[in-house]
Amino acid sequence: YSRWQGKVDLSGPIDDDGTVSYRLTGLARTADTQVEHIPNDRLFAAPALSWRPSDAPTLTLLGRYQQDETRPSQRLPVSGTLEPNPNGEIPVRRFLGEPGVDEYDRTQWSASSLFSHAFNEMWSVEQKTRYYSIDVDDVTVYGTALGDQNRMLSRALFESFGHLDGLALDNQAQLDVSTGPVAHTVLAGVDVQRIRVTSEQNSGGAPAIDVFDPTYGQEVSEPDPSADEEISQRQMGVYLQDQLEVYDRWIATLNGRMD
Repeated sequence: YSRWQGKVDLSGPIDDDGTVSYRLTGLARTADTQVEHIPNDRLFAAPALSWRPSDAPTLTLLGRYQQDETRPSQRLPVSGTLEPNPNGEIPVRRFLGEPGVDEYDRTQWSASSLFSHAFNEMWSVEQKTRYYSIDVDDVTVYGTALGDQNRMLSRALFESFGHLDGLALDNQAQLDVSTGPVAHTVLAGVDVQRIRVTSEQNSGGAPAIDVFDPTYGQEVSEPDPSADEEISQRQMGVYLQDQLEVYDRWIATLNGRMD
């Protein structure tokens, strides 16, 4: 289906001693699908940068960007596909929406940091942070019923626009210590999350289409709003864990968490 795709994965040290290293992963694709007028395009990039000195804290920065462009999948009538239709057979590749109206576009990106530091053989700390965002535009003109002549398909319009963004942090400390024959790995931490979601939905009518000889470009009326909401959520958690290893043979893990 006219699919063209290229990928890249590059990595290596930046300085002579390898203290700073990088990685870049990417993909670009343009493609059609088995259904007419429905593409399958994608653009993706994920850069990473790490700083890892031998006797100091380590830090890794991560990025991610992805953009997808396609259109909603199609509904075909039973008559002319699974059952006979006096006008003939409807090709399964037939697109019954509106190419200039239908869309399913998604854009998502994130930025993260991973920090760790070992003070000595017993104590170490880690800190992880990520901000992420997702936008989805979903617009579809879809079939509702086939007319008496088994040819003209009535249609409707549905729109959904969503956005989500969030921030997540996880802070933890680890203690490695032994009490007699028992080796303890004690982990304590606090994590925080914040999420915000907005959603807008609209619905309306659309002109009918001939399923055997479709004519695109018909004017679709402005839809009526049906939903518009915003949700915010905040969460904080505290956790504690002790992993006990006895004589390098038996392991028991005790943990608890409160949100």
